[in-house]
Parts: sequence; C-alpha cells; structure tokens
Amino acid sequence: MSKVYKIFAGVSFFILIAGGLYFTFDNEIVTSRTGSNTANKISKEFSLPAFKDDVAKCESADCVYDLFTKVTKEHGARLALDVLSGDVLDGSLAPCHQVAHVIGKSAIESVSDVEKNLAIESYLCTFGFQHGVIEGAGERLSEKEYLQYIPKFCNTFDVDNLIFACLHGLGHALVVRFDGDLSKAADGCLLYEAGPGRFFCFDGAVMQWSDNVSREDISGFIEEYNGKVERKCDEFLKDNSLYSSCVRNIWLLYQNPDLIKEINDPVKWWQNKLDFCGTLKNQLIYCVEGINSTVSNQILTGEYKGSDFANFCDKIATKYIGMDGREHCEFHLVRWPMTAQVDTNKFLPVCEDILGVRGNCQRYVNMLFEEMRESKDPRAI
Repeated sequence: MSKVYKIFAGVSFFILIAGGLYFTFDNEIVTSRTGSNTANKISKEFSLPAFKDDVAKCESADCVYDLFTKVTKEHGARLALDVLSGDVLDGSLAPCHQVAHVIGKSAIESVSDVEKNLAIESYLCTFGFQHGVIEGAGERLSEKEYLQYIPKFCNTFDVDNLIFACLHGLGHALVVRFDGDLSKAADGCLLYEAGPGRFFCFDGAVMQWSDNVSREDISGFIEEYNGKVERKCDEFLKDNSLYSSCVRNIWLLYQNPDLIKEINDPVKWWQNKLDFCGTLKNQLIYCVEGINSTVSNQILTGEYKGSDFANFCDKIATKYIGMDGREHCEFHLVRWPMTAQVDTNKFLPVCEDILGVRGNCQRYVNMLFEEMRESKDPRAI
C-alpha cells in the first residue's frame, strides 16, 4: 500500500462528506447577498439568542448564509465558528460544511487576512472553514500572485489531517479561481512536492471540476470521449499523484442527473468501468474507491437500488485485487450511505440494505467508527 494511500485513509472521511455536499450545494454559495431582511437584523452587539431566532426564521439556506456572512464581517471568524459549533443549525436547511465555508470566505477582506484565518484550526464540518478561506483568497489575488502564494496556504497546520484537508480545499478553490481550467489547477498543485501534497490538492480539483452539474457542454464532453471519460486522466500521466487523484474522481461526472438516466443497467455498466480499474497497477485501489463512492452516492439519493449492488465487488476482487480487496471494495460501497446518517444506530441497517445480512457490515461499521474517532467526529465520541 502506498504512502499516499495510508495518509489518505486518515482524512478520506472528511473528503467524502465534503464531496457530497459540494455536489449538492456548491452552486448556492456566493460571497455576499442582498435582499435578506433577516440578515439585516444582526446588530453590532452580538446576541446569541437573537441570532438563533433569526436563523430559525430563515426559510432558505441562502438566508442562513447571509446571517453568518454578516456576523463574520462584524464580529470575526472565531465568534462565527463558535456559534456554529452549537445547536444553531438544528432544523435549518443549511448544511454545516457550507456554512463553515461561508464563514471562511467572508473572513477574507484583504490578502493579510489569509494567513491569519488559516491559522484558526477548525475541525468543524469537514474543514469547510479552511475551504472558504482559500477560495476567498482567490478573489483577492492576481493569477500570478495566487500561484506564488499557493505553497503558503496550508503551511500553518501541524497535523497531517488538517494539512491534507486544507490542500483538498485548495484544489476546489483552484478550479473556481481558474474558471474550470483543470490544467491550470494542476499547475497549482504541482507547486507542492510529489506525493500526498499533490494528491490531495488535485483530488479536490478534479472533484470540483467533475461535480459542475451546470456545465453546458458536459454531454458533449462525454460524447467526445465516447463514454470513456477516464481518458481525460491521460493528460496527467506525467505525475503519479495527479493521475491517481484523477482516476479516483473523474467518475463524479456521472452524477449529472441527465447522464444517470442514460445508464440502463447500472450494475453492468459500472462493472465494465471496474474492468478499466483492473488495467491499472498503482492506481487500481483509487479507481475502485472512486467508482464505489460515486455509485454509493446514487444509492443514497435513491437513483440506484442498494441491494442490486450486493455482489458488485465480486468480480473486481476475484480478478484483480484478491479476496482481501473485497473488504476495501465493499467498505467504499457502503461508507458514504452510512456516513450520511446522523444517527449512528442506522449505520448497520443501511449497510445491510446494500450488502445483505450475510455481509461484513458489522466490520465495516467498526472501520467507520475508527475513522470517525481519528477525525474527531463528535458522533464517535
């Protein structure tokens, strides 16, 4: 197992959640909004009870984002994060990761704010705050300055989980900053040394690029590659870390609702994609993991029936990665649907709905809990 993959296991819990939330909510976020009467009610003298009342009155996620934008600008990111760490979002339509993202982005008024805010070690909501800070920085710097500044973005962190989650957020921000130009984003990630730094940076970049459901030419892109979107990754064969990230996330293109409808037999179709993974060597595990993450998200959203995929990992395990690899394959098939549950008591039944009672679901629940404890997820404490 590669060094990159061992490190990846420690932070992938965060990245999976972040990836799912980016796909669903990213297009809702802007730097500032107007027209929210509720947001204008925040006074200079911050009152938590009043703020919670304002959040409770919000009828949309945008309204909550406006409230946190204003409180961040008036009282600073630390107070806003402290508020977010409580129960303020209970019953709210706004996802915690994206609220933290808004706080980070709103905290950046000038270049000098970047390092100051990155120094705040917030574990909240899958590192949404760090993601927002980095994206906010992209709007304050020229392209040349941005590329010069990139190696400094995540240097404030001492813990590997924070460093690599920060780099993953940087990858997302690079694609946004360079208007969807994946090659430019790759150039930014290449400013880091070969290995985990590049991997996590480009992992976020390809995820952001692939999740862009509003891209008008996505169908044309699929047709250009004759359905074999994995060929896009050949552009990054020059670097093992970039290529590994690409074959892990390129499949997210197929989360586009219009493309899902064109797949008549999902199990057979995705098993054919697993055959592609089988042609790889060093990147096989990343490829299988990415496919299963994409499939499991469709199970979670109801596009696919989970039980149809009960034996999905049999072929790839037998032909390519061995029977020990079956556990890795199955774990990533059930991991995202389990992780999405607020109630941890639902982990086991969710897994068994997919793999059946005869599967290794209890083992996978234990594996997920171990990851959650390492990542300081409060559900596992």
